[in-house]
Amino acid sequence: MKNITMGEVYEIYDRQHWDAFKGDLLPDGVDYVVLDGAVNSSVSQSIKWLQRARAALQGSHRRRYGLFDA
Repeated sequence: MKNITMGEVYEIYDRQHWDAFKGDLLPDGVDYVVLDGAVNSSVSQSIKWLQRARAALQGSHRRRYGLFDA
């Protein structure tokens, strides 16, 4: 690892993290938060956090505007 180039580092981040959670499909800002979680925890954990945040926001939106599920 001592002799790894920055190009190799970026390739690892792209292939093992960014591509794994399809970072190009996420909104700006969200993509980097998910990348941070993927690098520091795991891709699968970061995706779970994103899914939980999305569900929480959707639930908040439903409550705020009276859009409850039947």
